[in-house]
This record gives sequence, structure tokens and C-alpha cells, in this order.
Amino acid sequence: MRIAIIGAGIIGAAVADALAVRGAEVFMYDMRAPGKGASQASAGVLCPYIEATSGSPLLALGARSLSMWDDWVAAVLARSSRSFHYARTGTLEVAFGDAGGSHLQQSAAWLAAEGVAHEWLDRAALKDFEPQASALATSGLYIAGHAHVDVPALVAALMSAARQHGATCETPTEIIHIEQKSDVVHVRVGDPARHAALAALSPDLCITAAYGLILPPAFLATPRVGTLNLHPSLLPRWRGAAPVARALEAG
Repeated sequence: MRIAIIGAGIIGAAVADALAVRGAEVFMYDMRAPGKGASQASAGVLCPYIEATSGSPLLALGARSLSMWDDWVAAVLARSSRSFHYARTGTLEVAFGDAGGSHLQQSAAWLAAEGVAHEWLDRAALKDFEPQASALATSGLYIAGHAHVDVPALVAALMSAARQHGATCETPTEIIHIEQKSDVVHVRVGDPARHAALAALSPDLCITAAYGLILPPAFLATPRVGTLNLHPSLLPRWRGAAPVARALEAG
């Protein structure tokens, strides 16, 4: 099967890697260099117990995702010729004053109820734990299980793994229009020099992965099987920098 993936960030590159390993013929396109869109905007901090509240759907989703990272990272490193930093470094939240400290204490209480490893730090303990913390900080909350990943290096590793299994990537390529004529798919792009290479592509399936443009109906109807949108929220209502969080918060 021939598959075109529009969007070469973490999601698109991960999908390309997974499909290429399974023998699909994968073509990737992005208007920017790989990982230079929404992926670049992330800090690489994997911290569901900070980003979500107790009992929320976002917490369940984030915690399950975090639990899968260790094995997934090991698999990517085994396939790719590129390495990247990933570690369970934990996170440290600090409070400035009574109100912030009360909030962190409430967080510590529900973390204890959830069985999540953490450490409450008063002013003295915080200074011992992190000497560089602000002198104005009054308390802190350390969550050991949170992780950090080097996003640009991760994208590079995913792209390398996908390419090792035959995937190709054309960037920067802005796809303007796709039209099928008989058995040939014609792709019009912003850069005329790349038009010839794209025009011959006849995909069975197209996958859009966190792509920053609204694609026209002609594009969506082009692939033989169809187009799969991996943006995990309703568009255009839940979009922006944190579409998943906003959608879950809205129920």
C-alpha cells in the first residue's frame, strides 16, 4: 500500500515509522522542515499530573500515554541510527506564598490518593533539593515519574528510522491542490520544482497528522481508501496550542 502523510512532526514521523516498518510505501510532506511546526512549540515535558486534575479524562489519557513511553522510546532507539535524550527526570513545581502553597498541598493530597510517587518540600527542604530555586519560593512539589524528551532529536530519530525502511520526505513542500485524473494523482505544490515528483504519486491512503492548514475537499477525496485525520479534537472548534486539553476540559 502507498500512503501519503501530510505533516512531519512527532505524530506524522511516528506514523511514518510505524507504517514503513510494516512494509507500506510511505511518502511524507510538510510545508516546513520536519518537527518545525507544532512539535517545535512543545517543551518536551511529559507531565500529566501537572497538566490535568484528579479524576479528569485528560489525566487518564496522559497517565496511560506516559506509561507507554519507556517501551516506545526503546523500540525507536533500536530501529533508528539517531539517538535522543529521554529520561524520567521528574518535575518540580514551586509556590510563592500561602495561596500557591495551598494549591500544591491539594495536589499532593490527590497524588497520594492516586498512589503517584511525589515529595512535598517546605522552604528549607526545597532549598536543599534545588539550590537554584528562587529565594522567594516558599514550598515545592516534586513528581518523580514525569519525563523529558529532546523533541528535535526525537523527530530526527523517527525520520531516520522511517527512511531506513524506505519512507521518503519532501520538505518544505506546501500542498495547494490534489486532483485525480484517471489512474494518476496530480499534486500542485507551492514550489513548482517539486511538482513533477508529486504529480506521479497515486496514494491509496492519506494521513494528516497535526497539519497546520485546512485541506480542501478535493484533497480529502483523492486517495482510493480515503483520508485519515489524526488531529485528536474536533476541528475547527478545538484547535490551537492545546487542542486535546481544551476538548477534554469542555467534556
